Amino acid sequence: APPAAAAPSGEAPSSSGTGKEEMVTINDFHMVSKLGEGGFGTVMLVRKKSTGKLYALKLLEKSRMTKRGIADRVISESISLQQIRHPFVVTLHYAFQDKSRVYFVLEHVAGGDLFNFLQEHRSFPEPWCRIYLAEIAMALAWVHKNRFVYRDLKPENVLAAPDGHLKLADFG
Repeated sequence: APPAAAAPSGEAPSSSGTGKEEMVTINDFHMVSKLGEGGFGTVMLVRKKSTGKLYALKLLEKSRMTKRGIADRVISESISLQQIRHPFVVTLHYAFQDKSRVYFVLEHVAGGDLFNFLQEHRSFPEPWCRIYLAEIAMALAWVHKNRFVYRDLKPENVLAAPDGHLKLADFG
């Protein structure tokens, strides 16, 4: 599938990635729980108040971005996720910011990450490995075809969906 139109980001504008512009702010979401914390931000499970749909919300503190020099990485992550649409890549639904934070509202992949999935199963049957390798290879090929380089491939950045398929995440 071709990449969707780029979602604008600014003080509040954002896009659902479907070509329909929708203005959202942090007030449009209810915090449910914390999903994780990385070196550059926190990921929360949120529910969109108007629809009840669950998302993963990546919150990035602007003060930490300037101190750590990661603003360019955040911009790059936003651009790449806005342009890349693929079944095996996590989908960015909204991107917006306020005075203190940048927010990425991402597809919630409820199965957890490949690292924990592997720990739980100890090893995977060979047919699973073939499918997983193919899905990761297809996602990487699509990302690279769209002129982006995915530089952080590790089990923690590959999410396992409840249907068994994998999705690349964390383009920072």
